[in-house]
Amino acid sequence: MVDRLKMVGRPVHQVWLPPLPAVIALDSLVGAPIVQPGRGLVAHVWPQHGRLRIPIGIVDLPLQQQQQPLIMDFGGPHGHLAVVGAPQTGRSTALRAIMMAGMLTHTPDEAQFYGIDFGGGSLHPYTSAPHVGTVAGRTDHALVRRTLAEIRLLIAVRETLFRELAVDSIADFRARRDAGRLPAGVRPGCAPPMYSCSSTTGARCAQS
Repeated sequence: MVDRLKMVGRPVHQVWLPPLPAVIALDSLVGAPIVQPGRGLVAHVWPQHGRLRIPIGIVDLPLQQQQQPLIMDFGGPHGHLAVVGAPQTGRSTALRAIMMAGMLTHTPDEAQFYGIDFGGGSLHPYTSAPHVGTVAGRTDHALVRRTLAEIRLLIAVRETLFRELAVDSIADFRARRDAGRLPAGVRPGCAPPMYSCSSTTGARCAQS
């Protein structure tokens, strides 16, 4: 009977959207990557390239009957993220998703990543990506110190640069970067350190 009714008229508007799948492919958020002149391999359907707004999932809003991209806004006033959970709950997977989505929506001049992986080594496959400065493991004591020193130096250089150029905000700095009005040799991108640990996993953007 139900099969016969399906052939008559148009279906009634469904009150609820279909449930979210257990796994959401990154391609479904940003589209299949393509090579774009001047930007390299990019997610061609994502409209917010270079703005430090990184899509990593889907948010289900049943009362609004909407399903919207889950976006991490590292360019806003709260450009920090901590991912906390028990072992085997997907903390490192979340960091990998942020890094991959960030690399597909930004050029190496717009975002760079530095990793300190005290977990299972899941960040190491990204070491050779052009956006990644380094990934240090739990036994790489000297490299961990150099990585942290590099981030501290970057912050100090940016503070000095802001004073010398009278840059009044990070938004002003990025606007000058986009307009090509920064001095030669200035590293223009954001450099978020990515920490993967056995007890806590976090990501932090240096607002650069």
